[in-house]
Amino acid sequence: MNATEYIQDRLRRLADEFLGISLKYEYKADSSIHFVEVLPAELYHHDRDYAIAEDKIIMDFIKNFPDENICFITDDSYVKIENPSFVLPEPGAVPFSLSKDQPVSLPKARRVSKSIVWKSDIPFSNGDEIKIIVDEKYSDCFTLSYSPLAA
Repeated sequence: MNATEYIQDRLRRLADEFLGISLKYEYKADSSIHFVEVLPAELYHHDRDYAIAEDKIIMDFIKNFPDENICFITDDSYVKIENPSFVLPEPGAVPFSLSKDQPVSLPKARRVSKSIVWKSDIPFSNGDEIKIIVDEKYSDCFTLSYSPLAA
């Protein structure tokens, strides 16, 4: 397994563990660095479980590929992903089904950041925001708030 395959495998696992995470991967040959962009930025900056998972990926990568470099960034970083060769979720994928009239259930094996915001095309109007707020005491309890964005 080469470094790119290794990173893609680990990113798939990360996406399975953290609901609502968005990942982009690009290798920049000019700097010889593998870049991974993580969204939402709140997860990247403030989620302790995510930080532990990222640190494990970095340490394992260094152990397995000592002559290569990996760098995790987010949308407020100076470096940007310009031509991703790998993106999760895959274009068109939805982490779970959402409906205005149906309760939402989360897969129990996944962790959810305390606050995740993402844009959804379905079944809401284009550009509407969905926000899931997880109760800190009971990780399987949350509220879902839907608010149409002003045009």
